[in-house]
Amino acid sequence: MNTYMLNKQSCITGIFLLAIINLFAQPQTNNAELAKKYIVEANQEYKKNNFEKASELYRKAIETNYDNKKSTFNLGNSLYRENKYNEAIGQYEEWAAQISDKKEQAKAYHNTGNAYLQQKQYEKSIEAYKKSLRINPADEDTRYNLAYAQKMLKQEQQNNKNKDNKDNKDNKENQEQQDKNENKDKQNENKNQDNNKDKNGNKEQENKNNEEKKNEDKKQPMEGKISPEQAKQLLDALNNKEKELQLELNKNKTKPNQTKTDKDW
Repeated sequence: MNTYMLNKQSCITGIFLLAIINLFAQPQTNNAELAKKYIVEANQEYKKNNFEKASELYRKAIETNYDNKKSTFNLGNSLYRENKYNEAIGQYEEWAAQISDKKEQAKAYHNTGNAYLQQKQYEKSIEAYKKSLRINPADEDTRYNLAYAQKMLKQEQQNNKNKDNKDNKDNKENQEQQDKNENKDKQNENKNQDNNKDKNGNKEQENKNNEEKKNEDKKQPMEGKISPEQAKQLLDALNNKEKELQLELNKNKTKPNQTKTDKDW
């Protein structure tokens, strides 16, 4: 009796555990099949250059939580084709961190370099290409891209240097012209001040001459006219002269004629 009951209980326990295993295994199988379905469709859209649709399907494959890291890399490529370079770089770096295959990591860094190169971020692209070559030194495509990025960086630096020199030259010429204009304005200002000073000096001298002439006019009578004082003095002189002349005449009348005349009989 006890043995029977024990066997029966064990059977029930086994059936229960099997049901639990099947319960968890079924979603996992469905997710794998669904992820594969999304990846197949995404690859087809990618080949048709429908990159936006392909990116959408790759994201759905990743969201199934199915362990298929290849979808991350493919999503990066699709985003790259959409010119969404920063998002693509994020996918490449995530993929490189997830996998252990060195050649696949080298591909991720190679594509990262390409994404930086498209944005003309030459220094970052050079660093990504170097990471790829450290892992896979035999990759001639990466080596070529590295040389190209280095060339573009050097050209950019030279252009910036030439631009800086040109800007400095223009700034210097502008400063010299500004100084020249300021000196010219200052000279004109000084000249105007000198002219104003000369005009003021001439005006002061003219006012002074006019004042002196006016004072002389006060002291001296105008031509053809005499002052009352001069007229009185002249009149007194004439009166005195006339008195002297009258006295002289009177004197001659009273004086006897002493001239002797020989009379001829």
